[in-house]
This record gives sequence, C-alpha cells and structure tokens, in this order.
Amino acid sequence: MRSAMISRIRKWGRSQGIRLPKRLWERAHLAIGDEVEVVARTNEIVLRKRRPHKYNLAKLVAALPRGYQSGELPAGPPMGNEVW
Repeated sequence: MRSAMISRIRKWGRSQGIRLPKRLWERAHLAIGDEVEVVARTNEIVLRKRRPHKYNLAKLVAALPRGYQSGELPAGPPMGNEVW
C-alpha cells in the first residue's frame, strides 16, 4: 500500500530538506537513528533502510592475529541421542 503526501523542500542552513510526518516513517518501518540509502533517479529520490553488512571473508581472515592456528575443540561425552 502506498502512502502519498505533499510536502515542500525548504532551505536548512546551506542545505535543503524536507520534513515528513511520523506516521509516514512508521509505515516505512524507519526510525530516528536508522541508516538509509538515498538513491536519486529522474524526478524522484528513494530512501531505503540500509541492510546490515555482509561479512567479507578476506577482511575477517586478514584481521586474524599473526600465527593463528585453527583446530578442533573437544565436544565432550555424548549427552543425548547423538549419532557418531
């Protein structure tokens, strides 16, 4: 369902801005402090809630301490109906 409203672009300091009512933010599931992606297209600006970053394996591995050795941890004795 679309929510349409009319607003006016206004000058805020050296920038321009637009005020949107709380009910519009709530319908979009946005709140104060959320990060949004702003996309400009012909005759429109789209705001999208920013998705959490995906992990980058190369960066995670590069952050490991020098000389790090991976290994297995002991699982301990069976505790239920595990199949080995």
